[in-house]
Amino acid sequence: RQVFSVESDGFQFLVHRGATLLFQAIGAEPQAFPVVRSPDGRERVLPNLPPTVALSYPRVSPDGRAIAFTGKRAGASENDIWVYDLPSGPLRALPGQGNEHPRAFTPDGSQILFSSDRSGRAALYLRPWRGSGEAQLALGLDADDLLAASLLPDGKHVVFGLLRGDTHAGDLGTAPLGRPDSIVMLTAGPYHEWSPAVSPDGKWLAYRTNESGRSEVVVRGLEGGRAVQVSRAGGYLPQWSRDGRGLYYESELGDTLFLAQLDLTIAPRVTGTRAVAPIVAGRGFDVLPQDLGLVTFRARGEPKLPAPPAAVVNFRSEIEKAFGR
Repeated sequence: RQVFSVESDGFQFLVHRGATLLFQAIGAEPQAFPVVRSPDGRERVLPNLPPTVALSYPRVSPDGRAIAFTGKRAGASENDIWVYDLPSGPLRALPGQGNEHPRAFTPDGSQILFSSDRSGRAALYLRPWRGSGEAQLALGLDADDLLAASLLPDGKHVVFGLLRGDTHAGDLGTAPLGRPDSIVMLTAGPYHEWSPAVSPDGKWLAYRTNESGRSEVVVRGLEGGRAVQVSRAGGYLPQWSRDGRGLYYESELGDTLFLAQLDLTIAPRVTGTRAVAPIVAGRGFDVLPQDLGLVTFRARGEPKLPAPPAAVVNFRSEIEKAFGR
């Protein structure tokens, strides 16, 4: 008969009638740090990063001189936007309210489009990231959360991911910034569509959908047409190459980054796919201008696998011997 079972400090304990202790080390995810990966596979660790801030989901500025991250300080409950100046820092936090995540730089590089729940519902905002300037509401709805977003090349329109408040299903829509009355839904139905990515020429839309029964990356015309599956055996988080001829995506497990080459002459057609780099699940990536490399993450150490269970018989008497009580 089990008396109690608890998890604490990386171990799981089970005490049987106060006499036998069974314990097992629990597997843990490694810490991760951002790197710049060149096309030939060389990696450069970004210097001067504080160890107390966990970074994820990078967004590179159009000129390649800055990276905006989602970041969380140690012990904090909410995410902030952090900007790193290439090539060597510093990393600084932008003043914020609530949970905030950078989604894209505007094409001129002067502002960051980000999602925030500062008003209760998640909405999209714009803010300058250099100097002073307040955040301004770019697009928001009363009943649904706007989270994922991809700007069109004109910087005036956005494709967004809408999380419906009644079903928590994801759909994609588009609208001019500042015009919630002009929203046009691009997907609607029983499936979860998310992670929109507009091609550099503004003609194509990549996203992920679970229509097949698992998450796959697909491409369709921004103005409509049949969606063509790009990923193989699952895929997440699509990002276009800067030349618009390829589409990066994460594997189903989130541990490998793939690049699919596309022929977009008439309709989307995959001409080849290759693994590009190992990555860390849940951290994201982005593409440098002119396809000069990637911003990815590397694990600090290897994941710790669960150790074989061990037992201590006569646990209570051993404790009494050790501590004299």
